[in-house]
Amino acid sequence: MNAWLAMPLEQKLQAVAKEEQAVFNLVFTMSFNMVNLALPPETIRKFASKMSLSVSLDDEHMTIIMKLVGTMATGHQIAEELSQDQLVQQDKDARLKLAFGNSESYLPIGLTSNMEGEGKEMFRSLVNERSALPTDSSPSMSRDTGSLKVFSRRLNLRSKWSERVKQGPVSDSKGDRGEYVVKTFSGHEEGVLCLAYCPPTMGREYARLLTGSCDATLKVWDVLSTQCLGTLTGHSGWVTACEVEGSDTSKAISGSYDHSLKVWDLVKCQKIRSLRGHKGSISALAIAHSGGKLISGSYDNTLLVWDYRHGKSSMTLSGHTAPVMCLYWDSTPNPAYPHMVISGSRDTTVKIWDLRTGKALHTLSGHSDWVKSIYYSSMGRGTLLSGGCDGVTKVWDLYDGKCLRTLQGHTGTINSVSVSEIGESKYVTCSADCLVKVWNPLNETTQTLSGHVDEVVACTPFLSSTLATASYDGTVKIWNPNHSHSLRSINVHNGNRISCMRSYENSLLTAAWDKTAKICEFTLDFRPN
Repeated sequence: MNAWLAMPLEQKLQAVAKEEQAVFNLVFTMSFNMVNLALPPETIRKFASKMSLSVSLDDEHMTIIMKLVGTMATGHQIAEELSQDQLVQQDKDARLKLAFGNSESYLPIGLTSNMEGEGKEMFRSLVNERSALPTDSSPSMSRDTGSLKVFSRRLNLRSKWSERVKQGPVSDSKGDRGEYVVKTFSGHEEGVLCLAYCPPTMGREYARLLTGSCDATLKVWDVLSTQCLGTLTGHSGWVTACEVEGSDTSKAISGSYDHSLKVWDLVKCQKIRSLRGHKGSISALAIAHSGGKLISGSYDNTLLVWDYRHGKSSMTLSGHTAPVMCLYWDSTPNPAYPHMVISGSRDTTVKIWDLRTGKALHTLSGHSDWVKSIYYSSMGRGTLLSGGCDGVTKVWDLYDGKCLRTLQGHTGTINSVSVSEIGESKYVTCSADCLVKVWNPLNETTQTLSGHVDEVVACTPFLSSTLATASYDGTVKIWNPNHSHSLRSINVHNGNRISCMRSYENSLLTAAWDKTAKICEFTLDFRPN
């Protein structure tokens, strides 16, 4: 102890960083061995997450582990399928070239090779590139964004590969009926993770699109011409969330892996101020319709309430024991619960907070794994849906915090939950098992929507009583919730993984790992039935 106290600060930081790296190496090595033993991906993910939490692995290393486990499992699955088909090595090479193209063709981790240990060496190279980033022990310490770019590019194992091996090509309806046009916004150097839409206002005739990327920048776009109006720089890590103020669409907020939030002027395309207070990466944002209020969720297990016009945090919501993954705040005029904030966490709970006191009104327990998505509906006395990595969706009564029902049927993580309130209110869930399910709470029937060939990551009610879904297979599908087949299938991102989807009036907005964002704009008289 005396030796540690006498040690210079710089030497202490180096010792801590060395210890963290040793723990990280141990967890990823064990995960790699589990993949080679062909254990189920969900089992490996649960093991890695629990190990990471038990040894207090920092949030960025934990995220790396989760992504690499998924990548390795995918590569291992492909290897088994190719082996079963008894494909010769020349055919394997041809398929790899077909899937990944001429640029950056490489062997997916876990795929069989003539070179012993090649998969593990590639895995180590990924880790070395990413872990070469300096630690965040000092606010003034800069980060190597180049390593971030290489890492994110290598992680984008395109779903097109598994599609072509297992399912054949995905159909693309190209809008030949004149029902929609697809606009492409291209300019980021790495995958796009988040986006926000700025509608036209009285003083501005054109709409704008805001996108955030793994290249640590945001871009502002003219929706009509698809031209980039400006690039917003200042973050030193992946931009994971962005929102536009409801009453003043010239202002936007972004959150990043660099632990900070930033306030932007979208007219001048410049930073107004930085908001610092979190000790972990930003995972979720909710911005007030007016008044300059903002709530952020973080990997440091807390939520912060901000007055972002003055750059100050006014309240800390503490109680979760693991990273906050999602949040909801109804700040629109005349909300049902104006002082209520809802958060979901990796500690398997959902908390309902009262902003007047900063205390949790209810802690909703029942999931056996991370809570990944939540959705609030005003139906009844107020209904909340929560989806977890345990493949279960729970329906809660906000008034007393009781679980009304448990929806079981998926075999993978629930990535998104929603409520279709057109006609009979129905619950909608989409999952890593490639399926979408529509649940009727009145007669307790379930409709399964199948057609995606990779994880379904987002779902939202859309035009003409339809439902829109987006998937890692690069497609957006339009469904009639009462039928099991899709009405339209649009190959928006050519097989590249879609990271998020939003809807605005007659448009669907998507962001993907192909470094682009797209807007699929439908005609006002669109009738898919």
